[in-house]
Amino acid sequence: MTQGKMQFWVGIALIWISHLAMDFMIGVWAVYKTLATIDLFVAGLIASLSMFIGEGLQLFFGVLSDKGYQRSLLALGLGLTAAIPFLSYVENEWMLFLLVLCSCLGSGAFHPAASGLSMVGNYAPKSILISLFICGGMIGAASSQFVYTQFYQAFEGKTWFLALPIVILSICCLCYPFSKGAKQTRKVDFKQILNAIKPYRFQLILLYVIQVFLQMVVLSFSFLLPDILKIKGYEEWFCLGGGYFCFVIGSAVLSLPVGYLVNKIGYRSVLAGVVVSSTVLIYTFFAVESLSLMFPVILLLLIGGGMGVIVPIVVTGGTEVVPEYAKSFVSAIYMGGATCLAGFGPMVTSLIAVKWTGGAPIPALQLLSVLLIASVCLIYFLPNQSSQEVGELQPVKVNK
Repeated sequence: MTQGKMQFWVGIALIWISHLAMDFMIGVWAVYKTLATIDLFVAGLIASLSMFIGEGLQLFFGVLSDKGYQRSLLALGLGLTAAIPFLSYVENEWMLFLLVLCSCLGSGAFHPAASGLSMVGNYAPKSILISLFICGGMIGAASSQFVYTQFYQAFEGKTWFLALPIVILSICCLCYPFSKGAKQTRKVDFKQILNAIKPYRFQLILLYVIQVFLQMVVLSFSFLLPDILKIKGYEEWFCLGGGYFCFVIGSAVLSLPVGYLVNKIGYRSVLAGVVVSSTVLIYTFFAVESLSLMFPVILLLLIGGGMGVIVPIVVTGGTEVVPEYAKSFVSAIYMGGATCLAGFGPMVTSLIAVKWTGGAPIPALQLLSVLLIASVCLIYFLPNQSSQEVGELQPVKVNK
């Protein structure tokens, strides 16, 4: 193995581990608010505002990343999540908000830089590198609530030591000589991008609204899942992490089959099928009581498998009709741009629970899940076209 190849794969491994640690920390707040019995509305407000600010700045961090600050943003973003292990040391609501905000800002800085660095080099297909990158995050997110709960209970809330691996990884990211891609020699201005997407604005706006609706349900469901499982009377380990693990792993298991279907029959049909099946499964999960863990385990795997693959389906639908030079912009809008608005889902659901359902999260989520039905109706109006039907896109004139 050549030195360049070794350097490349060590960098990929470092990014993979860092992504695992990043998404581990991001997943902690949903279970911590249950462990610490924080007021539901306050917890939802903290989550939503933090997500709105952090994800909203992802476009800004993306621009900085493109200008060559990937390594600094990687280290900074990861380092900011070291605030999460100190949640248990503060009780003031503003301090809790500051710590959660730090983690969301870290996420906004980390993801564009990490995804960019993970796809630099010619030693592996980009599809494999993207899959590896996503895999690390899923493992971190799936294990976050259960593992954090075990440490929290074993050490009576003294979880400061969880920040040590984050600090070490941040220093490694800052100092490691990651492989560099070719310098960008051509520039496409923003006006050209807007002109390129203008003919498809109806489809793109409709997809954006659908994405926001669906993400609001997903984020609210995962945020309130520990409380829902606790109300249903399941075992503590399942309520405080085990159920969320099933939810996340479901999306990992079903992502490949769903991706195959998108290529075969088109994103519109797959999106409609996923949303309809997820709606049925979610309302079934709310309504049916079961003493056996097998039933909720299977349901959460299936719900996660459906709801967890919505983002890549929508991104595929939005990017297939636009020219190559506009795909990154459209992808950013559907990921960070949609999530920053959808991040208000936990706050809205918590408000419904506190004000109108007597603090009960299940009726609140049942009301919010009406957005799933609204999304199905909106999908009907999406044009059923593919990039082949759009025809050859005109090449862009570039500025040297």
